[in-house]
Amino acid sequence: MKLSVGQEIIVDVLSTGANGEGVGKYDNLTVFVKGAIDLERVKAKITKVAPTFLLAKLTEVIVSSPHRVKPICKNFGNCAGCDLLHMTYEHTLSVKQKIVLDTLKHVGGIDTVVSPTVPSTPHTRYRNKLALPIAVSSQGKTLIGFYREKSHQVVPTTDCVLQGEWIVDIIDSVRGMCDRHPDFREVLRHVVVRETGAKLMVTFVLKRGEVPDIEEFVYRNPKVSSIYISYNRRDTNVILGDELVKVYGDDRLSASTLGVRYTLSPYSFGQINDNVRDMIYNAVLDNIEADDIVIDAYSGAGLMTTILASKAREVYGIEIIPSAVRDADEVARLNGVSHKVTNIEGDCATQLPLLVDNLMRRRDIKNISVVLDPPRKGCDESVLEAVLRANPTRIIYVSCNPATLARDLKTLTKHYDITSVTPYDMFPYTKHVESLVCLTCQTN
Repeated sequence: MKLSVGQEIIVDVLSTGANGEGVGKYDNLTVFVKGAIDLERVKAKITKVAPTFLLAKLTEVIVSSPHRVKPICKNFGNCAGCDLLHMTYEHTLSVKQKIVLDTLKHVGGIDTVVSPTVPSTPHTRYRNKLALPIAVSSQGKTLIGFYREKSHQVVPTTDCVLQGEWIVDIIDSVRGMCDRHPDFREVLRHVVVRETGAKLMVTFVLKRGEVPDIEEFVYRNPKVSSIYISYNRRDTNVILGDELVKVYGDDRLSASTLGVRYTLSPYSFGQINDNVRDMIYNAVLDNIEADDIVIDAYSGAGLMTTILASKAREVYGIEIIPSAVRDADEVARLNGVSHKVTNIEGDCATQLPLLVDNLMRRRDIKNISVVLDPPRKGCDESVLEAVLRANPTRIIYVSCNPATLARDLKTLTKHYDITSVTPYDMFPYTKHVESLVCLTCQTN
């Protein structure tokens, strides 16, 4: 039977795929049905025909899964923010555990125990960062919301259940500014909000010009402690530009976690879920000994580096972004551990091998631990080679991408044994999952 795009088929959904879609079989082909859940029978319309699989879009649920719930957001399925809002929260945790387990096995050839996913508390209203694109409809209305999946089409919204409740007043205020000042709307690209504690840092990303009605905006949003303008005239997917101007309030946001004080600027990187971040950092710290020399690869703004320095003998952070390295130095100074922390600016692929060579010449070092916290693309091969050459007592890998984690573990497990794999729900109701993997040297 010849299958074609647009054809409707009936599928029994057997499991959940790596992107949160339902997976079943039809005519000896694997079918991926976006929006379907395991244990369901569904009607689906084919969107792609490939030699070994089909992609399809859910059109009707014939037999519903016991894990299906009514999404608590009217934009679910249109905006790209959530993938799993149609499932019970408990089931999303099981789905993410299975995603990690299956990916390690199929991509890395690693058959190991994966612990249950550590839940987020809370699992709504958990995000501490917001980026709202701005557009104008064909009818001339201001559109503020989130992008539709795989597009730059703005889906307008008045709320998001992943953000703090402050999002409602932020959106309403920005819409009012745009409606009162059409010229401002034409130059406004994004509104970016950072939250810590009871304070908000707001950055208006403009092509040019100024922000009107700042006093009224602050009055209507009393949690706002600082406002910046970021000028971005480039036609890229990068939100913030290179030129940054403060127009109101504090220079930076001040915060603390796990006894470490730090500050945030509009450019600072930070995990978007404070509670899960702290659980992961605590778990990393539990695997470090007091006499360890620790290499914190891909160290960002140095928060975890400084936390590690509260226990370890010495810590070396490596980060490629210059402003993040400056932030890391300031965090170490602010917390009185500069004498134990060395932050190195550069690409991990280049700097980590050099650092390893220098450390291996020292006679006073007994134990080296390596913390790997790379971006989604995972570790460069040269980084993995340098880690293995250092022969650390333990490796702790924090991953936001199961596929690149599995690829990298395939290399590391030639000389290291996995002692634990724990998924963390850093991103509730999305397909994304954070994982913490601990490894020990086979010769130790």
